[in-house]
Amino acid sequence: MVNEELNKRQYRLKQGANEPCIFRDPNTGFAIVLYVDDILTRGSRQQTEHFHKALGLKFDCKPEEYLSTDNDLDFIGFSISQGEHNGDKHVYLDQQHQVNQLLDSFDRSLLQLKDSPMPTKQLMHSDKTPISENHAAQYKHFVGTLNYLARSVSFDIALAVSRLSSKMSCPDVGAWKSLVHLLGYLTYTPHFRIGGKVAEVDIFGYYVDSDHAGDRQSDSRSQTD
Repeated sequence: MVNEELNKRQYRLKQGANEPCIFRDPNTGFAIVLYVDDILTRGSRQQTEHFHKALGLKFDCKPEEYLSTDNDLDFIGFSISQGEHNGDKHVYLDQQHQVNQLLDSFDRSLLQLKDSPMPTKQLMHSDKTPISENHAAQYKHFVGTLNYLARSVSFDIALAVSRLSSKMSCPDVGAWKSLVHLLGYLTYTPHFRIGGKVAEVDIFGYYVDSDHAGDRQSDSRSQTD
């Protein structure tokens, strides 16, 4: 009887217009995020259990996990955690694992803890001597990974990564020193995360400064327009 009931249930999920990996039931609000074979759901416990039971009738799936204060979720490289503050539920997102992987691929003995990703432009322009081909390849590898982090969770390094990206074609000693400085900042802030209080209605605020406060110098224009 349970299987018959689940088979009768029709999930009329509507695909997101601006994010094709998100599907939402317009009637119940139940939503899923689908990325290849990884699924993240948002809804009541009853809706979630019902969905996974129906999915299990057609596919061989791993047992579902539930986010709680005692259990974090790992989803396509992101760590999702839950906490409580003044009686309110908060959810957080971080990429600490990816940050540590990046730092482990560098010589950590060369890194000093920094409390700012790039406080001034002086270090960036301190030495325009081109670096070796080997160092240039490493530079491009690290900046490429940093661009990914800056566009996902680590928005605090966006300006610094934008400046480093402007030197991708021909990195110099000043750019390399600035990269090492930024990695030192990530060493200081591996637990950086974003999050907020869980509410009945989602309210988001956005701020965009595409030219980084009017800094229009030819060698430091925004790389993130």
